[in-house]
Amino acid sequence: MEVFEQSGSESLRVGDILYGRVVAFENVALLIGSGAVALPPDSKIPLLDMRKGMRKDLGQITAISLLLFDEVLRETYFALRQQALAPLTLQNTDGEPLEFHTLTWKIDSPDDAFRALASLCHHMSESEIRKDATLDDAGHVRRIEFSWSKAKNSLHADWDNTVLGRILIADSKLTVEVNSGKRAERIRGEVAKRLGGHAFGPSIVTKSAEDSLREQDEREPSAGRKKPSPQDEAFLRSPEVQEFMRQREEAQWDAWVSERIPALGNRRPIQLVKTKEGREKVEALLLSFERRGQPPEFGEPYDMNRVRARLGLPPRETLRRP
Repeated sequence: MEVFEQSGSESLRVGDILYGRVVAFENVALLIGSGAVALPPDSKIPLLDMRKGMRKDLGQITAISLLLFDEVLRETYFALRQQALAPLTLQNTDGEPLEFHTLTWKIDSPDDAFRALASLCHHMSESEIRKDATLDDAGHVRRIEFSWSKAKNSLHADWDNTVLGRILIADSKLTVEVNSGKRAERIRGEVAKRLGGHAFGPSIVTKSAEDSLREQDEREPSAGRKKPSPQDEAFLRSPEVQEFMRQREEAQWDAWVSERIPALGNRRPIQLVKTKEGREKVEALLLSFERRGQPPEFGEPYDMNRVRARLGLPPRETLRRP
């Protein structure tokens, strides 16, 4: 229905979803009350699944038949509202909850430890890593730092590798920094397997993402988020860097349209858009992406109409209030 409404339009945006009551009289429809929280566009995805089930059970959905589902609809709204109001869960590049772990072992020999752990760095060879090492007079490693990495990425098909942590070997100490509990458990197993009784520990310091952000704010109480230096801003805005970032972003979205997306029920967008309901789901998700944008220092937000063109969807005009 197209309704007459005024006050809500001052705060709502295109794509918002309201839980409310529409009262129609002859050719006029009014919105009489609504839930206090408007749902974001991607909340439309589970609602479309619900609509599909209702049509299967009821055939045509009418105002009368909706009464049969009034409690279900109400419960669904409260569940989606709780989800919309829930704090953002920070995750690493593998989709694991963000939690910082520093693991420290005492070791017998830094050179032996390096040779045992060097293959944990997928994207560099042992000889390449060794070039940046501090050596003793006999040519043995005393201090070295390198990445723990793996091939590919579980969430980003176009990534060649994923950095899982940072490994530092210095004299009699081995330190590994990771950003999830799962990675912490995995590196403990790797060190035990590769070094055995030549590594003692580990001692572990764990810090939540919230604690890390709070500490950063305390270090910079007036600035909050650290502002890039003029040199960094100039570098980020240079034509070469902007072109590199544009190409990287294009490649990511080229891959995205053919990937299985959890928010879409592990379906591929390129397949979903073949049906009317599928197009609605994909469009709802793209609209949510548009809202999130990106940090201003990285330039203009990506134009989601490019993704729509890849999927054969019509472009969406950005509506601005006068």
